[in-house]
Amino acid sequence: MNVLLIINLPNNWTNQESQILKPLFKDGTSLLQYQIDKLFKMDATLHASLQIDKETDLTDKCIHILKKNNVSYKQYNAPTLEAQKIVDAFESNSEWKNLLKVVVEDFFSPSDYAIEIYKDIKDDDYTFSIFETAGLNFEIFSRSIIPKLLELDTSDKAILQYQIARTQMSSFKRKRYRRKYINEFEPNFRFTLDSNMSYKKLQSYLLKNDLNEENLKSFSIKENVFLRTFPNQFYNHREDYDGVFDSGSRLQFLERGLICKRHIFRDDRVLDICSGDMLLPELVYTKASKNITCVDNSQTSKEVFEKNQLAKKGIRLLDHSILEVDGWDKIRKDGSYDVVTFTAGIEHFIEEDQHFLAKQISMSLKEGGYLVGDTCMWRPNCVPGHWQHKNEFYSEEQLALIFKPYFSEVEVFLSDYCDMPDLPLYFVCKK
Repeated sequence: MNVLLIINLPNNWTNQESQILKPLFKDGTSLLQYQIDKLFKMDATLHASLQIDKETDLTDKCIHILKKNNVSYKQYNAPTLEAQKIVDAFESNSEWKNLLKVVVEDFFSPSDYAIEIYKDIKDDDYTFSIFETAGLNFEIFSRSIIPKLLELDTSDKAILQYQIARTQMSSFKRKRYRRKYINEFEPNFRFTLDSNMSYKKLQSYLLKNDLNEENLKSFSIKENVFLRTFPNQFYNHREDYDGVFDSGSRLQFLERGLICKRHIFRDDRVLDICSGDMLLPELVYTKASKNITCVDNSQTSKEVFEKNQLAKKGIRLLDHSILEVDGWDKIRKDGSYDVVTFTAGIEHFIEEDQHFLAKQISMSLKEGGYLVGDTCMWRPNCVPGHWQHKNEFYSEEQLALIFKPYFSEVEVFLSDYCDMPDLPLYFVCKK
C-alpha cells in the first residue's frame, strides 16, 4: 500500500502554524515521526509531498526526519494543483496500484481504518484519495482521467470535481460499498492537531495517559478540543441553502431557471429577453454556456449589468426594443440562436404583441432551436394578477395558441404548488 503524506509548512491546511515537528510524546517524539512509525506498522510505503509556502527552518527539520526514515519526498515551493500532485506521484512510481493521501495533522482518524480496508485492493485503474479536509472527504479519482485534468485551465474548479461515480463500473460499486463501512466506522471522530491550542491540550493528555482510543475520545468530548466530527452518511444541503427555498415562490424561481437550463448546452448561443436583473442568466444559464445575450432596454438593467460585472461572466446586454422589427434585426445581426429564454415576461404584453414576439423569436432561432419560458395561470374571473400585466392566461390551451402558428412543436405544462394561488405555467417550443 502506497501512502502520500501531505505536509504543509510553515502553516498547515487550516492555515495555522504547523505543530507536527514539536515534541509531543513523553519521549520527545513529534507528530510527524509518530505518523511515519504508525504507517510503517501498517505496511505502508511512504512518500511525502512537501507544500512550502515560504522557507523556514521547519523545512530542513522536516526533510531531516523524512531522510532519516528513508521516506521519499517531493518539494513544492508554491501551492500545487491536486491534479499535478497525483500526476507527479504516478510519473515517479509507475508501478503504483493505489495511492492514499494522509494529512499529518490527523493523528487519529478513520484514515487508519481506511488503509486497512484498502490493503487488498489491487486494481490498476484507480487512485484512492483519503484527504480529510473540508470539501475533499474521500475524493476518488480515476487514473484514466489524469491526462484530462492536466488539460484544464488552472482556475477551473473541475480539477477537484472529477469523480468516477459516473463510470457505473462494477469495480467502483464494490469500492463504494467498502467506502460505506469507512464512513460508518466508530468512533465517529477525527482527532486533528491543527493549532497551538490543540497541541497543548493533546500534550497535557499524553503526559498523563497513554494513547488510548476510548480515553482520548472521552477527553476530547470533555475538553472540546482537537476533534472533528466525521462526515455524515449524506451531505446536509440545508447548511448551504439555509432556508432560502422556504416558500413556493422562491423554489419556483429556481425551477424556472432549471427548466430553461435543461435545453442549454455547451457553446449554445442563448438569448434571454426581458432580462430584468439577469439573475437567472448569471446563476444558472452561464453554468451551461458562456455565450449568453440578454435583452432589456431599462436603465436599471444597465446599472445591474455594470455593478455585477456580468460581462466578465460571459454575458452581454443589448438595449434594443423587442417590440420593433428594427430591434430584432439588430438582435439577429450576429446570427441566429440555439435557445431563447423568456421567463415571467409574456403576460406583460397585449395579445397582438405576444404574437409579434413569438414570430420574431421563431425567426431568431436556428432550425431545431428552442424557446423556453414561463408565465402563470390565473383563476378565471379574478382580478388581474399584477397591474403591469396586459394579457394574462387562464388555461394551458390559451397560452399554447400564441405559439402554435410559429413553432413545429409546442408543449405547455403546469407546476403545482399548494401555497401559491397562481400556478406556474411553462412553455417549451421547438422550431
